[in-house]
Amino acid sequence: IDGSAPRKLPWADQHEGAAWYSPDGSRVAYTTHTPLEGLVLHFGERPGGSFVVAAADGSHAAEVFGARVRKTVWSPTGDRIAFTSGTSTELRLVDVATGTVTSLAEEDGSGILSVLDFSPDGDRILFSRTEDQGTGPSSLWSIHADGSHLRRLVTGAAWGDWLSPSPT
Repeated sequence: IDGSAPRKLPWADQHEGAAWYSPDGSRVAYTTHTPLEGLVLHFGERPGGSFVVAAADGSHAAEVFGARVRKTVWSPTGDRIAFTSGTSTELRLVDVATGTVTSLAEEDGSGILSVLDFSPDGDRILFSRTEDQGTGPSSLWSIHADGSHLRRLVTGAAWGDWLSPSPT
């Protein structure tokens, strides 16, 4: 510790409220209400804010997605972040090093998606789908981090966790 004051994260004045730290605590991901000046643009336009990854102290901020996102989850190794975008109707994955964003699953009806966690080995993502704009029945799903092997795991639940390494 060098005794200097900690750097204030850019979202602090805007009362965003949510920041997600990488597993090793070296980086932070957050959303902004409005695009921040000086950010490196990696994806598309920036309507209504942006999704940013920075060093834990707020330095080296880089926009990784051109819009605000919902709940995010870091991979166990901190190299990827899963999140939902839009009105929580699309599950996406961003490679933190390259800024490449991949769409993994999209809800084309009235359902809401919510990313829950990566599997312990980081190869699968657990998420929930709740019908009728979040008021209907829920189910748990998993998908490989490359977007393959989408499958429903259980119906009647909106929350879950990995109990063992994912099957092959």
